[in-house]
Amino acid sequence: MKYDLVIAYRICPKMSKKSPDYVGTDKLSFSKKCLESFKKSLEGLNYKIYALLDNCPKDYEDLFVDLFKPESFEILHLEDYGNKKTFKKQIDILSSQNDAEIVYFAEDDYFYVESIKTMVDILKSKKADFVTPYEHVSCYIDDHVIPNRVTLFEGKRFVSVQHACLTFMTTKQNLIENKRYFSIYVDWFGSDFVVWGCITLGSSFFKYSKLILDLKNFSLINLKVYGSMVLYALHRFFLNKKYVLVMPIISFGTHVEKDFMASGFDCKGIFQDSK
Repeated sequence: MKYDLVIAYRICPKMSKKSPDYVGTDKLSFSKKCLESFKKSLEGLNYKIYALLDNCPKDYEDLFVDLFKPESFEILHLEDYGNKKTFKKQIDILSSQNDAEIVYFAEDDYFYVESIKTMVDILKSKKADFVTPYEHVSCYIDDHVIPNRVTLFEGKRFVSVQHACLTFMTTKQNLIENKRYFSIYVDWFGSDFVVWGCITLGSSFFKYSKLILDLKNFSLINLKVYGSMVLYALHRFFLNKKYVLVMPIISFGTHVEKDFMASGFDCKGIFQDSK
């Protein structure tokens, strides 16, 4: 393979409604700060980036031109694709490319504080099938039915979890094998919880069924989540077909959002100081 890692990095000129107030309204400035941190996180890796610019003015292309070597990235201009269609574009690019076995789905509102090389290494070691860069608080809040096993790897602690967001790393082979389930987000129900449940639960789904069908937990959204998993992955649950998703207990980076910032991040200081 030509590279250690191939990345599909999606970016748009609109601020997310989930962004904290302190990052302001200048998406270009915010994107630059996040992209600079991402470049630092790639130290020690030979990589290629597919930059998916969704309805972005030229200033966003210039971010990549200014930060990266010309041979390390390729710009793809998209017109009003939106969240679901840009994710589908990531799936299509990363599952069809032949330059690296390890692939990364990246989004423009993540801030990184250290190298993500360990994420590449843990996938190569086959101690995990998928890995997210940040410790998502909801993984401690939600009801879980899969065992949370802690693995020590290269001095970092990783814990197995049931779900994550849509910034993650895996192998091309794992992506191809689970392409049907990632497509649920695009074609059926825009819930990453459903996607990851189909991939990680295995026979633990039947314990999850008891939780979700309990009258005290009943809601239309929970019923839709449950029904979607049954529709797409019931055969996997009977066969106990599952993949291991892990997250670091101390994050490599964080999703910069109001409600679920990774612990230990002073993003308010970082972004206010940059204004």
